[in-house]
Amino acid sequence: MQDSNPRFNHATLVGCCAVLMWSVTVGLFRSVAEIFGSIAGAAMIFSVAGLFANRIIGAPRLKTFPRYG
Repeated sequence: MQDSNPRFNHATLVGCCAVLMWSVTVGLFRSVAEIFGSIAGAAMIFSVAGLFANRIIGAPRLKTFPRYG
């Protein structure tokens, strides 16, 4: 029997894309680590990812965070 529920098909597609992106990330980490070393490569990848996220989502508004103390 084939399930024709669109939510099921969408969830399956998202799951397959997640596995694909994870495998690409592992390959990217390994390639960058071979060139720059493990610590510098990881720092570079996370820094670039943070810049992309900051550009796409935007910088947080620090005044909206609660103050303690």
